[in-house]
Amino acid sequence: MRNKWILLSAVVCLMLVCSCTEASLCEDGAHAAHQSNVRINYEWPDGTTPPDSMTIMAVRVVNHRKFGMIVSTENLRGHYFYNAPSNVTEWVDPDAVDPEPKPEPDPSVIGVVVDPEKPNNGGEDPNNNNKGEEEETDPTTSEEIVVDHFTLPAGTYNFFTMETDTSNVYYRNVVEYLNAAGTGLQYTEIGLEYKVLELDDEKLYVPGKNYQDYNQGFKYIRTECPAIYIDRKELLEIGQNADMNIQFQPKMLTQNLDIYFNIKKMTDETPFVVDSVIAEISGIPSRVSVFDGHLYLAKTRKMLFRTTLEDTNGNKIDDTTTNEELRVHGNINVLSILHSEHPANVSGPGIMQIAIYSHTEQMNDAGVVQKGPTRRVQGRLNLYQTLVDADLIEYSDDYQYATKRVDHAVLEIETTAVVTPNAIQGTSSQGGINDWTFCTDVSTDVNGEPLEL
Repeated sequence: MRNKWILLSAVVCLMLVCSCTEASLCEDGAHAAHQSNVRINYEWPDGTTPPDSMTIMAVRVVNHRKFGMIVSTENLRGHYFYNAPSNVTEWVDPDAVDPEPKPEPDPSVIGVVVDPEKPNNGGEDPNNNNKGEEEETDPTTSEEIVVDHFTLPAGTYNFFTMETDTSNVYYRNVVEYLNAAGTGLQYTEIGLEYKVLELDDEKLYVPGKNYQDYNQGFKYIRTECPAIYIDRKELLEIGQNADMNIQFQPKMLTQNLDIYFNIKKMTDETPFVVDSVIAEISGIPSRVSVFDGHLYLAKTRKMLFRTTLEDTNGNKIDDTTTNEELRVHGNINVLSILHSEHPANVSGPGIMQIAIYSHTEQMNDAGVVQKGPTRRVQGRLNLYQTLVDADLIEYSDDYQYATKRVDHAVLEIETTAVVTPNAIQGTSSQGGINDWTFCTDVSTDVNGEPLEL
């Protein structure tokens, strides 16, 4: 009989051990020893300006469970936004100064006794400026509690991180993916899509006055969108009662492109000064699958961007009437650029438009040189050959999808834009192909006033 009780006790103990090792039963703080403290860190590429915050999705592979967190890139603290555990420990600033304690009441002062059933003697509180009942405040939820680490149940995880900022883009299927049971929705279905703007939208930040669009039919994305970063870590093991760090090395989802072209000034008759040049490029994919980089090429967008004037050594300069040649440089971050179907197209994807703002200098009756009214001349160029040479996009063997081929590329436009105060012409000898096309010149605004930069 004694051996029977020993055997029964051993079986009960074994059952208890087994029950505690079953991951699905050790959730949400029920067994603290089976949870781990995970801290998130980022190692950014040199020269990168990190976004303000990053979103993290932690997905347990076996006994599927998903968590969503957001962390500040400045202090690496954050909060849960999806599936927060009930035992969230709020971060407390160790350098915070405790508030001064309230002074003890003076026992010599006799207060007014108020019936607790009739506060303010049945009247209204004279210090309460709000009419009616006081507004109820929503209780702070665990999703709003700031933490310096995240508590996750033990298991094998895939981690995904992407930027939180949605001022320029939409993220698609994030909540749907987190809500999907098991493998009901794949992480590859999480997408990013540019927000679009019209030319007259103040949010576009058009960097010039009275710019005209001669390649219509494409909506704009915001001028000079910053680079977009993502990363993922697969099959990371989080043990029981562990204290560990996960370090992401964010990679660019976008491409960074340097764009160069040359201007030759024809100043024989009328010397002039180039004040600024703005440019526009079309053929930017409208959306992408975030974590596998598959580009959607059926619909493209375009972007306006500023440029700088440089000398032959790449130094930024201001133009003068004596300069005969200028080198123009722009730098943009886009998903990629798709070239046109044919190099002779004057509209469609892969078309670059430029607007050159300049002024002449005139001498008044007193012999003082004065700045004349600002003029704008516009031109456009098909970048077919430039984009083919740059080889920005890589296609799968079956042409079912496309991805960016490089993180950075240089688009060196060989055709020089020959410019006068009133026109643009090219220097190509290919019968109009790969040559600048003059669009228009404007010396005054719609009210007849001189243009101003």
